[in-house]
Amino acid sequence: MSPELASKLDKTIKDMHTTRPTVLMATYAVLLGQLADLDDVIIGSPFLGRTEECFSHTVGHFANPLPIRFTLTPGKRFLRLVEETRDRMLDALDHQDMPLMRLVDTLNPPRVSSHM
Repeated sequence: MSPELASKLDKTIKDMHTTRPTVLMATYAVLLGQLADLDDVIIGSPFLGRTEECFSHTVGHFANPLPIRFTLTPGKRFLRLVEETRDRMLDALDHQDMPLMRLVDTLNPPRVSSHM
């Protein structure tokens, strides 16, 4: 990313009262939606929390991919999508201790081989 583009992005982020990861995640969701011609997109985002005290001194990688769902309705303003993204990412943080595989096993969603 050029310094000029980064500067414009940082100004936009400041004007939106949000963070760069939130804006970039919303942008990525729009890109995936357009490329795949979908209005319902789920992106797995790694969260690196060690919320339990017993793991505070444990060495190792504790990333847990959490699904963030985006509804990309036509005509939705990007600012609204960024707000929704922020809220969903914060909500995901509240549930970061739930392992993704336990969530998948519990929900048992239908598998679509063409999306793998």
